[in-house]
Amino acid sequence: MNERPAHFIRDITIVVLSFFIAANLYQTGALNSVFASLRGFEVLTSFLTGIFFISAFTAAPATLALTELMRLYNPLFIASIAALGAVIGDLLIFSFVKDSLADDIFYCARRMGFGDLREKTESQSVKYLLPIAGAIIIASPFPDEIGLVLLGLSHMRKQNFIPFAYALNFLGILLLGLAVRNIV
Repeated sequence: MNERPAHFIRDITIVVLSFFIAANLYQTGALNSVFASLRGFEVLTSFLTGIFFISAFTAAPATLALTELMRLYNPLFIASIAALGAVIGDLLIFSFVKDSLADDIFYCARRMGFGDLREKTESQSVKYLLPIAGAIIIASPFPDEIGLVLLGLSHMRKQNFIPFAYALNFLGILLLGLAVRNIV
């Protein structure tokens, strides 16, 4: 299992393109005109942006959009709606693509000299750390995929995952919004 997963190059390419799109949106000011045309649709915009906020593929433009939403509107309101969207996105990843993402992460870890992480995650001491590490990643402004893989490896149930993911995403998005409001 030392060979690169077939989807690895595709995934890296999409992430890099996402950053270029976000940089272009920021530099051209295109995001301002988009938000001007979306006045009155803050709930829908926040919800959809929350869905896109959690993925490495779309995190850069979504972060840019969320920071703009929080600059224009109440960060508590935006964070509560965006966190709902983020939970939907997290559930999709948690349910459908966590195994493919786990393969990417395990491949990168092997290439970086960490050995076979799959075996290491089965030890009892590591199993207790997985949900903690996953929670920190989900609450951070970093994409949630790695955190979701860690939670998946810890065998967290979906009924526990939903309120957990909401609270973490809400906290992470709110802290991002408050930081942006204090900077801008």
